[in-house]
Amino acid sequence: MPSLVPDWSAVLDVFVDDDLRDRVARMGIEVNEFGYDRWGASPKQTMRLLALVRMLYRNYFRVDVDGIENVPEGRALLIGNHSGQLAYDGMVLDESRSSDVAGTDVENVLFEAARQRGLGKLWDQTELQQLQQRILFGAAQDASLSLPDDLQEQLLRAACVGKRSFAQLARTDPATLIARELGDAAMAALQRLAPKHVELPDGRRLRVQYERGKAPWIKSRLQDFFGMARGPRLGDVNLVLHLLAPNQRAVQVTTDLTGFWERHYPALRKQLMRRYPRHAWPEDPISARPPAARSRRR
Repeated sequence: MPSLVPDWSAVLDVFVDDDLRDRVARMGIEVNEFGYDRWGASPKQTMRLLALVRMLYRNYFRVDVDGIENVPEGRALLIGNHSGQLAYDGMVLDESRSSDVAGTDVENVLFEAARQRGLGKLWDQTELQQLQQRILFGAAQDASLSLPDDLQEQLLRAACVGKRSFAQLARTDPATLIARELGDAAMAALQRLAPKHVELPDGRRLRVQYERGKAPWIKSRLQDFFGMARGPRLGDVNLVLHLLAPNQRAVQVTTDLTGFWERHYPALRKQLMRRYPRHAWPEDPISARPPAARSRRR
């Protein structure tokens, strides 16, 4: 016969959301293999308790909080200043920090705090800079892809809308915000003019690297370019090719694949045959077929 007593842990787990998980994670509770710290605290039980208290906080006591923008980010000690106490059946004594704060005031405070902290601590700057350089490269061919000078500040301002913590900001994808700002038509033009990847004739997809002040470049094994008389291009721009030996080190960097095959490959072929005899090094690379793609080891 099934038990008539509900499993309250399972019931409360339903009300544990990402906000509570973030809050408990920031407490830094170090647990053992049983899920408890040295004092008997359990992150899981803490989240369940907070879920219960939050329901009372929101729906029974309906607490209102003013001046939340004056509370600094991180841990803080709130001390009542002649505020007295609440009514007899009140669960909250003195003051409490609301979990429901929102609005433009909170967004402005979060924006200023994040700007002072630095965007490098929130988002992966490598990916963001790659996207910026892609747009700059595309803008040289299509002026509709121009970027504002204060791009990162605009992105941060947009990211703060509806947020109230650094943890929520860190989960925001800046690439999605840029795409939203540019619009579908501009993003389609960006993919056409400055794609993230190019595809070789045999189907290999190579990521294009964009750097300030440099031509876009790709890298792959020299053998992957067998059968190609010319290297890939983006519009009128030849991609810089980093041709790699089997040890993944570049043996040549060039934009002129035809000239490389004619002038440099014959001598380089002899060296590669001695160092890597198990690999095929055909005399005529343009008519040769590239080796099959290697499957990744599991």
